[in-house]
Amino acid sequence: MPDTNKIFTDDQSDLLTEVLNRIVPANGDLPSAGDLGIAAFIESAVNTDPSLRRLFTDGLAQINITASQNGNDFLDLSDSAKDEVLKDVESHNGPFFSTMIRQCYNGYYTNETVLASIGYEAIRPEDYVYKPIDESLLAPQRERAPFWTKV
Repeated sequence: MPDTNKIFTDDQSDLLTEVLNRIVPANGDLPSAGDLGIAAFIESAVNTDPSLRRLFTDGLAQINITASQNGNDFLDLSDSAKDEVLKDVESHNGPFFSTMIRQCYNGYYTNETVLASIGYEAIRPEDYVYKPIDESLLAPQRERAPFWTKV
């Protein structure tokens, strides 16, 4: 049974993963965005918005075309050549590039692995305990004269 939530082909997913690895490379304990699986996060976001689908499929095609102008597949380029391709795509297709960056950061900095690596413990709604308000905190306000005019 085919995955109906799959937007990108395997080649597009591999390309996006490698692009994300260039946008947020591994650094110490922090994994790279592509290796962390942020491509799946982006694909999920793209699945909810048809305009994003077109933006990403066209943008990924542009990355392939720009890389092939040098006679290579993007995945086979050196890191510096990949960066040059991405700079070229950014300069010619700003809306795609800025959307991809935003989605990359959204996925990366909400990922539990990244949050744990930077020492941040996310509070999940199901773990939050609501405490009743301390009524004594309202006492100073209740003692004030009204500051509004009755009409």
